Order: sequence, then structure tokens, then C-alpha cells
Amino acid sequence: MRSIVRFAVLAFVVALTACARTSSPASGSKDAGDPFGASGDAANVSDGGTPSLTSLFVSPVALTPAFSPDIHDYYVRCAAGTNRLTVTASAASGATVAVVQPGTSGSAASTLAAQVDVVASQAMVVRAASGPNTTDYWVRCLPHLFPKLQMNSHPSAGAVSPGYYLVGDTSRASTELSYAMVLDGNGVPVWYSTTRTGREPVNVESLSPNVISFVPFFDYTFARSSQLYEVFDLSLGGISYVETHGEPLDAHELQLLANGDYLMISDPIVTGVDLTGLGSFGAHEDIIACNVQEVSPSGLVVWTWVATDHFDPVQDTTWPQTTTLGGATIVDPFHCNSVDVASNGDLLISSRHMDSVFMVSKTTGAVLWKMGGAEYTKEGAPYLTVTDDPDTSFYRQHDARLLPNGQLSMFDDQTDVPGPARGVVYAYDVGARTATFVGQYAGTVSSVAMGSFRVLPDGARLIGWGEGGEPTLAFTEIDSAGHDLLDFNFTDGDESYRALKVPLSQLDLTLMHNAVSLYAGTSTIATSTSPLNSDANDAGANDPGSLDATTSVDASASAGCFAVSGTGANAECNYSSTTVSGATCATGGGSSVGSCPSTGLNGCCVETLSLDGGGRNVTATCYYSATTGSAAATQCASDAGQGMPFLWQTSAP
Repeated sequence: MRSIVRFAVLAFVVALTACARTSSPASGSKDAGDPFGASGDAANVSDGGTPSLTSLFVSPVALTPAFSPDIHDYYVRCAAGTNRLTVTASAASGATVAVVQPGTSGSAASTLAAQVDVVASQAMVVRAASGPNTTDYWVRCLPHLFPKLQMNSHPSAGAVSPGYYLVGDTSRASTELSYAMVLDGNGVPVWYSTTRTGREPVNVESLSPNVISFVPFFDYTFARSSQLYEVFDLSLGGISYVETHGEPLDAHELQLLANGDYLMISDPIVTGVDLTGLGSFGAHEDIIACNVQEVSPSGLVVWTWVATDHFDPVQDTTWPQTTTLGGATIVDPFHCNSVDVASNGDLLISSRHMDSVFMVSKTTGAVLWKMGGAEYTKEGAPYLTVTDDPDTSFYRQHDARLLPNGQLSMFDDQTDVPGPARGVVYAYDVGARTATFVGQYAGTVSSVAMGSFRVLPDGARLIGWGEGGEPTLAFTEIDSAGHDLLDFNFTDGDESYRALKVPLSQLDLTLMHNAVSLYAGTSTIATSTSPLNSDANDAGANDPGSLDATTSVDASASAGCFAVSGTGANAECNYSSTTVSGATCATGGGSSVGSCPSTGLNGCCVETLSLDGGGRNVTATCYYSATTGSAAATQCASDAGQGMPFLWQTSAP
């Protein structure tokens, strides 16, 4: 059995020189890496205080957010290709200012006016200095197809606690690409990445310090056998891939257990199920089941829970939905969409199409109690009746979580019913068999799907509105009294599966800065050597169905593959093809013309370049698309122009 969890050193070796945020901060000042923190003595640093800028402008593009001496991260929206920007800045009295990345602006002075050439994802770093003390202001050049962002804080209602927000844009606008991203409190993407497949990222999460994970947008009709969680380790500089074994991964949930194992949902197809009595379905239907797997770091399945052992699709399903897969209609009676782990190891599972959440014993697998939906379970588990003053119950919920005080929270989508979407908290008593409404924060309309609700350590709440849950908003943060502190939205109408918040200590800002900078060709990009294709194609390094086909062309393969030849300034990306099924390779970003055909797919190759003292360090990568050749070519051309790395795959997903 192949390993389920793999490590592939890619573009995240933190090899470039880190520009220090602030060295030797003044006594009593906040860490300058804190996007909410205050700088030191901004007016005069001749006494050794923390140096700062008094002005910073970039033209002809707009700086976001508006400049403040206390804000150290910004972005501008760049055009494709090289952008020549003019940077002007002034330092506080007693300090000097200079551009230190990319290149330098020459001798430091109290004022700065410099022209800087940057490409997508590159950062301009403007440094204020006074003796040994420095403060860096980062201005990220966002790719021109990056989703449009808007963060609105409401200081009159109160201040939010410092932290980073994790989101991924789904249902993207036609003029954009999708990214998983980490936002600071001013709405600046301090880290971002696309997915392995180029599809929208969901469940962007940080399960341990300096680790970020996400998975491509889940679609029953796409890549069921190739869904992978991408786990970015910023400290080690690499990506590992986590998946269920023997059953298709369901993208809704990834949990890292205390023993190092991963917990995931899988959704195998079960055929010939008798659904007589459930709507108009018959005695021989195919269903999407709900299983939960615990997978060890070596890829072994060490524990499995199977929903059909405990629930009857006919008697437990309250909202039966269908999907089409391979031309056949498949019934989705459970649709498990979250798993939370209790302190004793038991699992709180949410089933959207049962309108239920329930507790599962990790020891026996038995359902310990069920809340919401139909009262039935196969083992007759206690049913908790919901007593809910503003509404009779919850419907089509997401993100059910156990709270430290013994209560539980969820995002109540209210899909297909009149009530508005809301974040809601319940107290539950298994002995009394009741679940009692505690509080809520409601929107104005119901949510079609997705969404999240988290109670934060400081008592604030973060509501991710999902698909259509609150017009124009992706997430809202409120205080414990319900006052709206902050709203974020994608202005082109994109949405986010979940919205999460982590403390500043969870993710190192310098590591995030450097990881994004690598996309822009500011450091060597290493090539993956780990195969990530299906079991049938783990043949070896020259197998065109394997992601490690990077060193030579497999002459016997009708599909062809690519090779890197030469070193340094003579390195080139070469392509081979004996079929016509592939799209023309992109020519932007330094890639060579050729084709990258894949049986049953349309795609193209992208050559990603990086600069190293005038030489060229090259990694060959490939983007593939399951749609049309023209769409793949358009997608790849923009990706190549941004220098975004994609992985190679010629086998069908």
C-alpha cells in the first residue's frame, strides 16, 4: 500500500534572506510584526526609539490599506508582467528610509523617491532605520487575477483582538484565479497559495504552528480519486499531502489528533441500497455514504466509522439530495460536513442532510446521542429535543463545534427554509435529553451552502457566511454582545467555505512573507520528487503518469512528458509529444512552446523561473484542466505569467 501522507520539498525552502521586521524594539513597544501593534516613538527616534515612516506612497497604483506608521503590511494590485512603480516615503525625525527589496535604492536618506520593478507576488520592502534599529514596511505586488478584497472595521463598536484570518475564495469571478490566503487584521494577504489542481481552495486551516492546510473545492463529479489535502509547513519549507485510503476523500474536514494522526471524512459510493419510502427513490439506488477515517502519518488507516452501520438512509434522512456521477443519479442521504474531537476522544459529527449533529464513541463507534432531525437511530441512541425560542430547530447546518464550557456551536444555514442563516450556540443535557438555545447572531437571508461559526478565546465570534448567507460578506467578527467589529468581503462576489481566526503566535510572519516571495522568483525553487498520482501509475521517475517525471522524457510514452536540461543560465524547459490531445504550452513567464497532452484531459506546461545572481534556476511544472483545451491554455498563460508553480499529472484524476 502506498503511503497516504507524503512530503514533497517544493517552493517553500526559506532560503532567501529574511528582512527583519524590527530589530531592538524600544522598551514597552509592541512587536512590529503585529499588524495591530503600535510602533515606538514615531515622532523622533534620535533617542533610540523604534524608527518609523511618516509617509509612504506607491504610484500609479493604490496602496491598501491607507498608510499609517503603525501598519507594516500593504498590497498593491499589479498588472501582468513587470510593473515599474514609483515609491516615495519619508522617515520620522532622526531616521532614514531606503528600499531594501528588491535591490536597493542607494544611500539611505530621510526621504525616498525610487523606481522599482516588480512582478506578481514580489514584495517591495521599505526600511526605516536609526542606528542598529530598523522597521520594515512590506508592500506586496498582488497578481492581477487575485480576487478583490475589502476589509471594513468598525472601531466605534470596539477593537478586534490581534490575529490572522484564514479563508479561500470559491465560486470565483471569471476574471480571477482562486487562492487560499492568510489575512492580517487590515485585510492584507500576508500569505497565499493556489491549489494543486488550480480549483478553488476550501477548509483553509492551521492545525499546528506554522502549518497551513487546504483542499481543492469539492465536487462529486470531479477528481473523486485524486482529492488531497495540501499541508504547507512553513518552518520545514515543504508540502505534505494527506488523503483517505481506499475511499474518496471528502473535502469538508481535516483534524490533526494529539497522537499525530489525521482524521478525515470519506464518501464511498454504496450500490444497490433500498431507499423505498424515501421520496420517489426505489429499492436499488446508489448512495454517497459517510465514513470517517483516522490515518497515521505513514498512511495506515487505524480507525474507521461507517454511518450506514448506525443510521438508516430512509428513516434518518430529512433532506435527500442527488448528484450526477458518470451519467448516473447518486443519492446523498447523509452529507457529513464536520467532525470535532471531544477531550475524551469522542467525535461530534454534523450531517447536513439529516439536519442532525451526533456524538460518536471513539472506543465503540456507537452513537451516544443525536440532536436535531429525525429521532431514529439503529441503536436507539438518546435523542435530544431542541428547545429553541427564535426558531424551532436548525437546518442544513455546518461546522458543529464543542465549546470549552460544555456547550456546542454551529453555523445554521437554514437552507431551503424561511429563516436567516445564523451562528448559534446550544447547551445540551444528555440525561434530560434536551438541547437548549443559548444565543445566536443572525444574518438577513438563508445560506445556500457552506459557512462556519467559531467562538474565539476572547469571547468574540467569527461567522463565515458561506454561499449567499449574507449578501456581499464573506465573514463577520462580533463581540460577545453581538456588536459588529469587522466585516470582510470579496468585492467580485466570491465566497469562502469557512472563515477561521488564529492568534498571531500561530503563524510566523517572516516565514509567510518569504514563502509568498518565492512565487515571484526571488529564490531557488526545488522540484518535487514524490509521486502523487493514482496507485496504478507509481511506476517510477520516467512514468508520464507520475508527478516526478521531471528528469527525462519517456520515449515509449504516447502521452509524452517534459524534461529540464542544462544548468544555470543555460537551463531550459523542454517538452515532448506524440499526440495532439494537449493544449499549446503557455509562453508567458519564460516557458517554452510545446504541448503537454494528457489522456482524457486538456492542459499545458508551465516553466517557472527563478533568479540567482544572474543565472536561472528552473523547475518544470504542469497545470492540467478537465474542461476544454482553450480554457486550459488561457488558465495556464495567466499562471505562467504570474510565475505560479503547478504540479505535473498526465493520468486522469
